[in-house]
Amino acid sequence: MLVTLNRNYPKIADGKSQRILNDPINDPIKLSSVDMNVLRILATNTQSTYDSLAVVLSLSSATTKRSLQNLKIQGYIIRQGSKKTGFWQLTEKGKALIS
Repeated sequence: MLVTLNRNYPKIADGKSQRILNDPINDPIKLSSVDMNVLRILATNTQSTYDSLAVVLSLSSATTKRSLQNLKIQGYIIRQGSKKTGFWQLTEKGKALIS
């Protein structure tokens, strides 16, 4: 026997659409302390590598790589150039966060 419960999720006021009003667009973005520290370092040294960031922050290179990926996905930094000779660039969103 399958029992389903009618849940009272908030709906759009017009009643035509049944999508839930629980979108993450207006939720504040929370960065970890590691992400903030990486962002501050990249503001001063755009040539930083995973390993150099790991040494400065006393973390593993995997942790710094994960942090850089999060910052890229959230739009705070972009990578310019190639993997070997490129550099990190803070976006306007990233500059606004650290200033």
